[in-house]
Parts: sequence; C-alpha cells; structure tokens
Amino acid sequence: MIIKLLRNKNIFFYMAGAGASSLGDVVSGLAFLFLAYELTGSGVHTTGIAISQALPYLLFGLIGGVFADWVNKKSLLILIDLIRVPIIFSLVLIYQFELMNYWYLIVVSFVIQTLGCFFNPSHRAIFPLITKEEERTTANSLLDTITRGVHVLSPLVVVGFIHTIGHRRNPLFYHRCDYLSYQCFFYSENSI
Repeated sequence: MIIKLLRNKNIFFYMAGAGASSLGDVVSGLAFLFLAYELTGSGVHTTGIAISQALPYLLFGLIGGVFADWVNKKSLLILIDLIRVPIIFSLVLIYQFELMNYWYLIVVSFVIQTLGCFFNPSHRAIFPLITKEEERTTANSLLDTITRGVHVLSPLVVVGFIHTIGHRRNPLFYHRCDYLSYQCFFYSENSI
C-alpha cells in the first residue's frame, strides 16, 4: 500500500517536502540555539532564543490555521518559503562578516517561527486534497513516520555537520532544506 501511495506524484512530493521541511526546521532551530550560546555564552540568552521560537505559536498559531483555510495553500507555502530564503541568507551574510548580534538573532528567530505558524497549517491542509479517503490512514501513518523519524535523526545530522565541516561555517545555511521543500511543492501538480 505504501509503494502504491508513493507512486502518486503529489503524495510523493508532499512526503518529501514534509521530510525536508522538518529537517530544516529542526536543524535551523538547533543552529539558532548554538549561535545564541556562541554569541553570549549565557544560558539565559539561549533560553531567550527558545522563547522566541515558541512564542509565535502561542500568539499566531490559531490565526495561521484560519488564514490557511482562506487562501490558496500551495501559493502560500511557496510564498512563505520565498520569504524565508532572504531572511536566512541575511543571517548567513551577517554571520560571515562577524556582525551578528543577539537581538537580530531574536527578531529573525521570531519572524521565521511566525511564518511557520502559517506554513504548517497550510501544509497539513493540503493532505486531504491529495489523498483519497481510503488512503488517508496509511498516508497519515507514513507522514508521521517520516516527520517523527526526521525529528529523531536530525540531531545526529547536526552532530555530523559539526564534526565534518565545523559549526562556524554557515550554521544557518542548513535551512536550505526549506528550499527543497519549496521545490517539492513547485513540482507537484497545480491541482493543490
């Protein structure tokens, strides 16, 4: 049944995009925490980053879900990924030129997570549009396996990055996983 599901181009790209996006979210979330600690050496300031990542979901989580119901979901997902790219790229440049400061990191973290409040419900709302009712149980199980698997394995990916290329070389550039997510939605059929 899983092989049959993945033969559907929309489901395949949805699952691949979900996995890539989850990887990008976890890796960039950890990178923000590592950067905050590297910049400040303070556990309190690092906690400030963690709060800036959680607070948007308390403030905008419900609004994002309602908004996602009103708009074209595929267009919104692509737009949000296109907005995130220059924001993350600005962090990479600022980090490379050693101009990074804690408050810029807080603001960017908050903005990225706020965008996630709109991205995540839109992404989940596409699921029933691309699956038949009889496929949903299997497809949902596969999706949960992929996203939970990525969340479990992502810290190992981060450790691998740190040991192979070092943590000082573009730690936020790993957010390109979101670019892969964008590509998956771009190449899926326009029926979404």
